Amino acid sequence: MDEWLCGEQADILHRQLVPLADLTYHHAQYGCLLYERIGSIDISAAGTERWRVRLGESLAEKSFAADPGATTFPSSVYYTSSTFGHLPGHCRLMSAWNWKYATVQRRVRLGLEMQGPVAWPELQTWLRVKEAVGEACGDEQNDIGHRGRCQCAEVGLQTMLEDEATPAT
Repeated sequence: MDEWLCGEQADILHRQLVPLADLTYHHAQYGCLLYERIGSIDISAAGTERWRVRLGESLAEKSFAADPGATTFPSSVYYTSSTFGHLPGHCRLMSAWNWKYATVQRRVRLGLEMQGPVAWPELQTWLRVKEAVGEACGDEQNDIGHRGRCQCAEVGLQTMLEDEATPAT
């Protein structure tokens, strides 16, 4: 039995999905689950597709950056208030990048769609942020990763960026 949403219900559902898919400050920890497990989301009303959330395309385009207004070092290098609000400020940017790397790998492994080139930070940006995060949390960094979804100590993305920066022989 097929059941369809009415137009208003489809619009409400779409409005609720947008912050999750955008990985906003308050929604990122839940939105991550969509990207890790779902290819795309089609919302239809009365048999007509109203919205399509292409998670593979959205993930590929996502780029995370430090807030432009942060001026105090080291937080000016790593602090973001736009995503991963469930983590300490110094963990958010590195965790977002590392989460994206792991999620792209997972989606490929699971056969979930990925469209377009994937946006990654530049190696120099990565290294600068990693150094600033290290100064901010010192020995605490590895402990934080074990207590939650903080992934600032992961190295898979760094290895990929370094490999891409190394000229082929």
